[in-house]
Amino acid sequence: MPIYSALNIEQEPPVKFQENVMLVPKNKYYVVDYVEALPEYVHDFGPLAAGASSSETEMENLYMPDGELAIYKFELLDDLELQIKQPKGKLKNVAKSIQHAFTLRSQGSNTSGNQQVLCVFEDDKVYFTVKNPTNYAQPKNRVRFTGWRLKLTELGSRPDKYTVIPTEGV
Repeated sequence: MPIYSALNIEQEPPVKFQENVMLVPKNKYYVVDYVEALPEYVHDFGPLAAGASSSETEMENLYMPDGELAIYKFELLDDLELQIKQPKGKLKNVAKSIQHAFTLRSQGSNTSGNQQVLCVFEDDKVYFTVKNPTNYAQPKNRVRFTGWRLKLTELGSRPDKYTVIPTEGV
């Protein structure tokens, strides 16, 4: 029973119609009823002074309807540091999720080119913080999102073959 990773996506969807997926950490199994490409979305976090950070921003534009999963590839378009919290910590000084800061430098070292992957199931919360790591003000701090939309139906039991898709952390 092979297990595949959805994080190795290129120009084709990581899973196809009627294939099975397991969403982690929900640990539930689904069959893919429908797959389509998402339109490109560019989000500008606005201007930032040298060394400044934005406030934590909830990215509602990335949320999906019930029963749907988005697998986004994202790319930093400007020299910024992007921190993703998926979900953010629920108590003071506690992080429930894996947090990682992405930069243009880390983007270039990514084996799948300059794009990272973010999976969002239904309206699970995703928060972004942007920092200007330069010593000059930046008028724009943009991130481009592309990817795939999957309509899912929950399965009652574990299938023999499935693709693992993380829906928290990055």
